[in-house]
Amino acid sequence: MKEVCLGTIGSGPIVHHILDNVKLVEGVSLKAVYSRTIERARQLADEYGCTNVYTDLDRMFADESINTIYVASPNLLHYEQTKKALLAGKHVWCEKPFTTTAAQAEELTQIAEEKGLVNSLEGNLSVIDRATGNIY
Repeated sequence: MKEVCLGTIGSGPIVHHILDNVKLVEGVSLKAVYSRTIERARQLADEYGCTNVYTDLDRMFADESINTIYVASPNLLHYEQTKKALLAGKHVWCEKPFTTTAAQAEELTQIAEEKGLVNSLEGNLSVIDRATGNIY
């Protein structure tokens, strides 16, 4: 991968922090913004000079100008959105928690490996509760 062509999911404060830094990194560019409402998506896109705005994740995942998805949505959506992005052939950088169970994390890791994709977790080390399989 020569350039990281980024699509973001979410529009909260952490996304602003990441995008403030993306502007400083050579080889990384913001290609698309997703939010559940067009108003929030457009506001974020305008702030960071992005023209592609989505309120439909499947349409964003089909965008061939994007090769990497940054997931910063509500925690319970991370697994589903990461899985969809990987299955669409996108590299993924996901905020913590990555998933809520070890089985989900293993599944996403396997999909990424099979497709030759990077599937990474942003943030701190997660701890797996072996009794329940939950990830914290």
